[in-house]
Amino acid sequence: MWDDIAFDLERISEIETLSILFYPVNSKILNGDAKQKCFYGNNQNLELYEDEAFIARLKKCADEVEGPAIYCEQEYIFFSAVRLDNIGYLFIGPTCADEFRYVLKKEFYQNHQLSSEQEIQISHMRCSRFLMLLVLIYHLVSGKKILVQDILKNNQLDLVESEMIEKDMVVQQKEAYEEEKTHHTYQTERKWQEAIREGNEEDAASMISQLTISAGTLSSKILNHTRYLVVCGVTLGCRTAIESGISPTEAYAVSDAYINKVDQCTSEEALYSLMKNCSVRYAQMVAKEKSKKVYSTYVEQCKWYMNEKYQTKITLEDMAEYIGVNEAYLSHLFSEKEGMTIREYLNQVRVERAQNLLKYSNSSLVEVSDYVGFSSQRYFGRIFKKRVGMTPQQYRSKNQTKEFVKENL
Repeated sequence: MWDDIAFDLERISEIETLSILFYPVNSKILNGDAKQKCFYGNNQNLELYEDEAFIARLKKCADEVEGPAIYCEQEYIFFSAVRLDNIGYLFIGPTCADEFRYVLKKEFYQNHQLSSEQEIQISHMRCSRFLMLLVLIYHLVSGKKILVQDILKNNQLDLVESEMIEKDMVVQQKEAYEEEKTHHTYQTERKWQEAIREGNEEDAASMISQLTISAGTLSSKILNHTRYLVVCGVTLGCRTAIESGISPTEAYAVSDAYINKVDQCTSEEALYSLMKNCSVRYAQMVAKEKSKKVYSTYVEQCKWYMNEKYQTKITLEDMAEYIGVNEAYLSHLFSEKEGMTIREYLNQVRVERAQNLLKYSNSSLVEVSDYVGFSSQRYFGRIFKKRVGMTPQQYRSKNQTKEFVKENL
C-alpha cells in the first residue's frame, strides 16, 4: 500500500515542484540511500533536513496538532509536518507565498546555515493552494478527510484566515504589477545615478542597499548574484561619471580596478562594501571635477578683470567684490591654479602690454609706464627687467621695428 502512496506523492512533488520527505518514526536522521528512497523532490533540498534541530521543531509541531501542522518562517515561507500513527512523519516544503527574491533567500539560507553555493528549490505557491494540497496529501497518507478550515483551526490560524487570504491578494497584486515594480527599480537606479552626477558621496553610498534589494535575480547562487550585481553597478557608475564630465580614461581606470577586485571578494559583505566604495569614488571624482569648474570660473573672471583694467589701479578687494568671493579665498585659489600670485599675473599683463608699446611706438618710457598702469617708472623698470631679463630701453633698442627707429632718428 505504501508503494502506491509513494507513487502518488512523487507525482504531486513533480507537478508542484514540492519537496516531500517521509521520516520513519523510529529513525534518527536518515542517511544515504535510506533517506533518498523516502524523499521526493529536488535532491538539493535534502540539505534542509540534515539539521537535527530543524527536524525536531517540525516533529514537535506535528505532535501538537491533529492533521497537518503548519510551520512558517519569514512570514512567507511555509513547511508542513504530518504525524502518521505508528509509521512516522511526513515533512512537506518549503513553499513560498511570495516570489523567492534575493533578500528573502539570503535570510532563509542564513537561518538554515546553508552556503551560497547550495541550490535550494522553493516552490512558489499561494497560501490557499498550499492548504488545498495539504488536504489532498493528508487524505492520501492517512485515509482521513480534513477541510482547509480544520487545518487553520487546528493550527490556531482560524482567526487569521482573513489575513492569509489578504496575503494571497497582496502576492497576486504584486505579480500583476511586476512591470510597475520594474519601474520603481529604474527610478531607484536613476536616483543613484543622480547622486553620482551631483557628487553627493553620502547618497551614492546609502542608495546601494536600495539598489540591491530592488534588483532582479541574476543567479540562483547568492554569491554569484552579488558579483554580477556589483559588476553591473560599477559599469553603470562608470558611464554616469563619464556623462558627468570625468574623462573616459580616468573613469575606465577606476572601473577596471574595482571589477578586478570582484573575484577576490569571498563574501556578500565584501562585495557590497566594494560597490559602496566604488560609488563613493565616482561621486568624489565628479565633485572634484565640479569644484575645478567653479574654481576655474573664479580664476578666469579674475584674469579677465585684470586684462580689461590693467591700466587702472587694481586692488584685491575690488576684484573679490566684483567676482563675489572672499579676498583670501580668491588669492589662494588663483595661486593654486596659476602657480603665481595675482600681483605677479597683473605685472605680467602690464609688462606684455609695455613690450608691444616699446616695439611699435615712440612713446617715452615714462609714458609707457604710466599707460600700462605702473605707479612709477622706477618700479616699471625693475619689474620689466625681472620678467624680460633686460631694461625697457635695452628691449626697445633690440626689438623696435625699423619704421619707428627711423622716426626717432
